[in-house]
Amino acid sequence: MLLGKNSMNRLQTTSPSTGKHAVQARHPEKSKELLDISCVHAFVRVAECGGIARASKELLLSPSSVSRSIQQIEEYLGVPLLERRSRGSFLSSYGQQVFPRARKAISELHSIARITNGKTKDPIDSAGYLLSTRRLQMFVKLCELRHMPSVGNELGISQPAISQGIKILETGIGSALFERSALGLLPTRLAMAMELGCRRALKELSNMPAEIEVLRGSLQGAVTIGAIPLGRPLILPDAIAEVANRHTSLRVVIREDPIQELVSGLRSDDIDFIFGPLLLLERKSRLRTESLFEEDVALLVGENNRLLKKRVVLKDLVKVRWVLPRKSAPARQLLNSAFKSAGLPPPIPIVESEDLTIIRGLLAKTDMVTALLSHQMAYEIEEGSVKRLPNVFDDTLSEIGFLYPAENIASPAARVMMDAIRRIARKQNGSSAKSLDQPDY
Repeated sequence: MLLGKNSMNRLQTTSPSTGKHAVQARHPEKSKELLDISCVHAFVRVAECGGIARASKELLLSPSSVSRSIQQIEEYLGVPLLERRSRGSFLSSYGQQVFPRARKAISELHSIARITNGKTKDPIDSAGYLLSTRRLQMFVKLCELRHMPSVGNELGISQPAISQGIKILETGIGSALFERSALGLLPTRLAMAMELGCRRALKELSNMPAEIEVLRGSLQGAVTIGAIPLGRPLILPDAIAEVANRHTSLRVVIREDPIQELVSGLRSDDIDFIFGPLLLLERKSRLRTESLFEEDVALLVGENNRLLKKRVVLKDLVKVRWVLPRKSAPARQLLNSAFKSAGLPPPIPIVESEDLTIIRGLLAKTDMVTALLSHQMAYEIEEGSVKRLPNVFDDTLSEIGFLYPAENIASPAARVMMDAIRRIARKQNGSSAKSLDQPDY
């Protein structure tokens, strides 16, 4: 059963043990092995029930078996998660830190079990076939690679072991998960419906050690940021530099793919959050937007452009030669909208490019005009090689901010990076960041 109000009332907490309960750390950051999710399931039940004895009855396991599961997690993380007393078991401060992730991982398995067997109450208790981290990893990798030998090479498992693991899943679910084809093993619809929940459960397991490191004053792991092409060149580098200088063990990955691929990566937990113009980031189910500031569209020219010698009016822009980003770019969308609002056809560029080097070169060597979000050539404007024309349009503001999963618990690394971006955004824009939806972590 997942935690409800009554369960939370039974959940008691204390500070970590310092005497009787000694734990030897395994330094999981040096190992690719994840926690066994069956042990995590036992830990969640003990926390919900307030004691090992009561949890063992619900799990239909012996108290000693449940205790061994808790001990495994504590040895893996290198910290005590529970205080054992005569009145029951209490979460230590370390236990409090990892419990939300443990509960979320098991919640994802509940969702998978509901998809596969249609039950609505406690389905995981009759779906023990899901309570194997290795089995979940095999399944996710096979969905991704669609080739058993490749999965075996990546996970270090024999092909017969993979076949047996998938067979256990299929037997438990009562349906085939893969179909053979010329392209390899293709996931069935049911498998594709299961895959995201399995990925999320595994992601929670991988983030549990990082939560412990936070309490120890260290930040481990990696953060993957989806950055919109032609994104913010001022805030993101400053935020990364600030975090990297404070946390030398942290790894930062920037993905600059088309927006559709970034959103897909966000949904599959391959990306922690997206930072960029919210005009491109539609309000979608299970995803949350957070606006940090607004930027306007700037009309930019080279330092020797003839338009700088006159007072530019709207009709002058109808006649100019344009170099513009593609139609899906925020600045292009806002520019087209502004022209239409003025009763004019949108400009047709003679050069279409999102490469700032090309745009910069064309502005320097021709009389072309471009329209970009004001930050995108901030360095060039500051040094004087690019000049900004007076804005002759109204309502060309674009919100800049985050898109991230609404239901996920952000990793410690993602939380720190997002906080740094918020802080630098406030500083550079001279005002408090505003949120469309306040983050819940």
